Amino acid sequence: AGGAAAAGSSSDRSHPSVFCCSDYSADDHYLTSYQLTELKTRLARIGLKHITVHLDCCHAGGIFLQSRSRKTAYRVAKMATHPAVQAVTAVTADEEALETQGQGLFTKNLCDQIEHGWIFDAYDRDWVTLTELFATTKENVEDQARAFGKSMTPMHKDVAGVHLADQCSGEMLFFRPGLTKEAWL
Repeated sequence: AGGAAAAGSSSDRSHPSVFCCSDYSADDHYLTSYQLTELKTRLARIGLKHITVHLDCCHAGGIFLQSRSRKTAYRVAKMATHPAVQAVTAVTADEEALETQGQGLFTKNLCDQIEHGWIFDAYDRDWVTLTELFATTKENVEDQARAFGKSMTPMHKDVAGVHLADQCSGEMLFFRPGLTKEAWL
């Protein structure tokens, strides 16, 4: 972009957000702005697996509007229908797992998050991913192990990249206890 300052614009929610060049002109909209949806299309064509787009301009969040307009059920169904082969462990290969009151510290924390609904309340929805559940559980376990003067480092990793001939791009999902399928469709 040649170092030119730019800003975003979205005066009407029915039209896509645009990236406006520093010399933006409403009379010459086509040549002085760039639709954020077009940016998403071009990014999809890049042959890289990890891309970060840094947009520090007004209305930059417009790049997310198309995906935000989809219902949660679509997002949940997509994650649930694509394979995910992952493992979670209470500790690394060199650590010992702690128990408290006859239960593994890691499993107790993970189950408590689900059973009591704390993880769902934290994300303000009736479903969470394993990644979200694990992150919260890991932090709690590490803190509690330190309180015992020990070290536990829970781990969460993909164990397979392909499963049943499909690329593993899904996510394990957990739903608030008592929730029926119809409630999130």
